[in-house]
Amino acid sequence: MGLNKNRGLSTLMGDVGEVYSRELGLDKNQVSLVEISKITPNPFQPRKTFDEAALN
Repeated sequence: MGLNKNRGLSTLMGDVGEVYSRELGLDKNQVSLVEISKITPNPFQPRKTFDEAALN
């Protein structure tokens, strides 16, 4: 079975926003506040060093 390669991932998986709403009771347009201490770095992040001046 051939897949149409000109379509986005949502063609295969559906709308992620719908999953958030249905399964987690979250609105994809909602802003959530998270404490900085609860955020952890992604161990698979390939960038290890950042230019501090460029971030400001």
